[in-house]
Amino acid sequence: KDVDVRGKVVMIMNDDPSSDPELFAGKTRLFYGRWTYKYEEARRRGAVGAIIIHTTPSAAYPFQVVQWNHGQERCWLPFVDEKPFELAMWMTEDASRKLAALGGRDLDALRKSAESRDFRPVALDVQVSVATSNVVRALESANVVGVMKGHDPLLQDEAVVVTAHFDHHGIGTPKNGVAHPL
Repeated sequence: KDVDVRGKVVMIMNDDPSSDPELFAGKTRLFYGRWTYKYEEARRRGAVGAIIIHTTPSAAYPFQVVQWNHGQERCWLPFVDEKPFELAMWMTEDASRKLAALGGRDLDALRKSAESRDFRPVALDVQVSVATSNVVRALESANVVGVMKGHDPLLQDEAVVVTAHFDHHGIGTPKNGVAHPL
């Protein structure tokens, strides 16, 4: 919506609006609803920080996963011609509700209005002060690549890439006989 967020901290809903199937893809989770994309977009627009509002339905996991996952060392690819955020965090729904109230706003009303195409971001006019203690260090890492050549001459120049990540949280309770990642 071309709101100037340069030098500001933005508070962002997680996931995409899902009430309108014509907007994004309804309840289908898209890349644009992911928290990583939202951080990137806020940074691209000049924000110095972003607060993601966590709800279990919007994230598809409880807040404890955020606490566990973000309470340890994180690795990121180098920022090219950009400096990292001063603040990149998740906030519980209750804490987000309190922050909105400090700005005289109702979080539920803001989220409801954000489901409309006519939504315009609003300033909360709240100052955020957060103190952290971080150490930034450069790491070298390697990727593993395996290639299996196909035998079909029509497809020999095509490739299928399979990727995975190693930040797995274990295996949850089996559902219908199938164990699911936490």
